[in-house]
Amino acid sequence: MLFESFYSRLDSIEKRIKNCDDAEIRTWCKEKWFDYLSSVLNGHDFNIDWVNNARGGFYACYFDWVNCGNGENYKQIEISFEDGVTSEVKLCFKFASDNKEITLNSKSLIKDLQEAVVTKGYKAAYRLGRTTTYAYKKAIDIKDVQDFINNAS
Repeated sequence: MLFESFYSRLDSIEKRIKNCDDAEIRTWCKEKWFDYLSSVLNGHDFNIDWVNNARGGFYACYFDWVNCGNGENYKQIEISFEDGVTSEVKLCFKFASDNKEITLNSKSLIKDLQEAVVTKGYKAAYRLGRTTTYAYKKAIDIKDVQDFINNAS
């Protein structure tokens, strides 16, 4: 009985993933995103975590960390869901430090990082904190996500 229940659960997940294969990313389920990101980021150091916030939260996939000044520069894909399907995919460039003071003292570095990606169609963001989003854009399709992972830096 336990084995049958386990098998049924795995089979259900696999079917949900396969149902998304030819679909727009706006209809992808969470399992499809985990499958896709694990595959495309194979060889990268990455984490996927749930971020709870006032708007309901999102899954964040962090990767491509680079030491930069007294902090780290990295990429983050934010995936929000509504009724079990993707409602928004946001592609973010981030700067993080051990404390807010380091970030405040890194304004010129963050501005330089921001200028480099704004020319590639990303919007500037200005909220400084221990973790700072300095540029972002919303993904329209899977090509946007692939380009972000492979090219934008």
